[in-house]
Amino acid sequence: MKQVRTIDKFLHTWISALIVLVVGSFLFYICKEKPVYSAFVGWAVALAIGILKEFLWDKFLKKGTFSVADLAADFIGSATGLVGGLILFCNTINI
Repeated sequence: MKQVRTIDKFLHTWISALIVLVVGSFLFYICKEKPVYSAFVGWAVALAIGILKEFLWDKFLKKGTFSVADLAADFIGSATGLVGGLILFCNTINI
């Protein structure tokens, strides 16, 4: 059972990072002048999705198990994606 929880946290972390990078990349593609904006909007979207998933899907609809550890994994993943996005997007335009 512990391995399942570890895989769950891993997925929360990396899917959150992926959301930041996908949303940020899309915004960066549209508006290359604002790389920091793109990364932070991606970060906000990933956090919102993670929080909404935990509270709406897991806690209120009872379709899953609510976990503060999942929220922490979402935050860590989105922060990782934010740092990666800032490095990637800012280095692309040589700021």
